[in-house]
Amino acid sequence: MLHNLDLDRSQESVYRHLVEAGTATAETLARACALE
Repeated sequence: MLHNLDLDRSQESVYRHLVEAGTATAETLARACALE
């Protein structure tokens, strides 16, 4: 049971990291488009 909770927690942190990375990438692309 504890192992499953740890797994869920790590998956959540990975998902959150991907969302933050995707948001940062989108902002970077938006800035690049705005400069052109």
